Amino acid sequence: MVPKLKQEIFSAAQALDTDEETGRFLHDVIIPRLLSLALQAALQGEGSSLQRSPLVEEAVLSAMVGFLSTACAKLQLPLATQMASRAVSLFLEGDVSFLADDSLPPRVQLLKGESWSRSQLVCLLMACVCSLPRSVEVPQVERLMEQLEEGSITCSHALSYTSAAKCYAGLVNKRPAGESLNALIQRSTNRVCSELDSPASPWHTQAFTFLLWLAKGLLLRYHPLSTTLTDKLFSLLSDPALGSLAAEGFSLLMSDSSDVLNRECHADVRLMYRQRFFTENSAKLLQGFSSAMPGTGLQQ
Repeated sequence: MVPKLKQEIFSAAQALDTDEETGRFLHDVIIPRLLSLALQAALQGEGSSLQRSPLVEEAVLSAMVGFLSTACAKLQLPLATQMASRAVSLFLEGDVSFLADDSLPPRVQLLKGESWSRSQLVCLLMACVCSLPRSVEVPQVERLMEQLEEGSITCSHALSYTSAAKCYAGLVNKRPAGESLNALIQRSTNRVCSELDSPASPWHTQAFTFLLWLAKGLLLRYHPLSTTLTDKLFSLLSDPALGSLAAEGFSLLMSDSSDVLNRECHADVRLMYRQRFFTENSAKLLQGFSSAMPGTGLQQ
């Protein structure tokens, strides 16, 4: 059932048109309905595993992300602006009013708490807000990014913390350049490096995931502060616990992103960013991979 449902959602996304009438229908009916169904499934998923809906499965949520990303990316500016407001209000305030579903509680908590079935819905927030045009101003973005950073590093559920990290990276990628952005990046960099450098931290994998996606979001736009993050990644190649992940991380940095950091979702992707990265870091790459410790899977 799950593969069939995933394929049907994917096929619907591929068939989306871009005319104004379709955009209005997506914004007013289809997107709220999908979010409502996902939220209902998440609330039901907190009970017995026998009662769980297929909509809490990662494969189905992934297909929904693809559909929502495609749909939101095609919204015209007024509807895109309203979608940003609605999505942020849902995830920050728990405001479900625009979903028009009487079966839902009046308020829900999504970005905080111990419920994995709720926290993983951050992937749908990512799909809605990170696919909008760069000209759309995301409301309460500082507060939103603060909670995304916290969830990225302190959540124990893999889909939840990975999606939060990707959402954060997608927002950073589109933020206007300036001191405000630089201060935000520096704060996040300090936080993630502190977690990675602390032997007692229980969040090494989460912090590494956040580091990787933040680095990608910045690297795509040639942001100068991406160097601090990629240098940290180079240093982790010789780490006994994270070395193999760091090696795989370079593949992620250089590969195309399917759901957030791509041109279809209006991300800031500069021409030849891969070539520039290799030109500037070829010596570091050779040194890092050749000095990788045994057990990382990188030794010659």
